[in-house]
Amino acid sequence: SVWVSHQPQAVSRIDPKTRTVLGTIKVGNGPAGMAATEEAVWVVNHGDRSVSRIDPARNLVVATIKVGKNPLLVGTHAGSLWVTNQGGGSVTRIDPKTNAVLAEVRVGKSASGLASGDGGIFVSVFEEGIVCRIDPSTNKVVSRFKVGSGPAGMVYAADQLWVANQRDDAVVR
Repeated sequence: SVWVSHQPQAVSRIDPKTRTVLGTIKVGNGPAGMAATEEAVWVVNHGDRSVSRIDPARNLVVATIKVGKNPLLVGTHAGSLWVTNQGGGSVTRIDPKTNAVLAEVRVGKSASGLASGDGGIFVSVFEEGIVCRIDPSTNKVVSRFKVGSGPAGMVYAADQLWVANQRDDAVVR
């Protein structure tokens, strides 16, 4: 299945072969980033500081987890969910087995991009032009490096981090 957010407070599950909607699930305000694990689909609700956990077998929200201000993206790494809180300048770590918040890691003014690789979590801080590396064993920022102006989207591929800088119209490796 494919999951899309196209309504102010709902996501839909679509069968990619038949292009039919298999279900529409009410979530929080302003669904944004999504991630899927074997057990659940996770939806970041930008407008109400939460993440909805959807049971895909039942097309039903089974938990709502409070996170930081203006959450934007969610990803998985080291057995956890990681949520960027754009307005709060932090990253929330969630245990997907218990739905408990494990840590809130401060990264800067505006956490925007998220990637994982090389044993760490990378978070771009748009307003400061930096990328932070979080060590999941300590939940602490272990390095910060300048990457340009307006870093946003990132991907870790071919053993390297690639960062799109919106204000520079450039990609940094």
